[in-house]
Amino acid sequence: MTFPTRAETEQMLAGLAAGNVTPAEANDWATPFVVDESTHPDEMDAAVWGVLTLICGADVQSSPGRLLHGPEDFQVWLDEFRSRC
Repeated sequence: MTFPTRAETEQMLAGLAAGNVTPAEANDWATPFVVDESTHPDEMDAAVWGVLTLICGADVQSSPGRLLHGPEDFQVWLDEFRSRC
């Protein structure tokens, strides 16, 4: 499996923060990288890995129909990612 680049990861996260990518779409994109048993975090860029693990929870609901994370959270994740890169 080819790991996402920093640019690809930033693009997905920026889309999520801007509302151009839904939390479910972001989750669907990130999850294969996190759950694939052949993926080893130590072989991946640490900043990318950290964001992937966050994006996997982007569509988690705190109660039915209510997301645990929202646009403000996604923007914080993006800002933190950019500061690490």
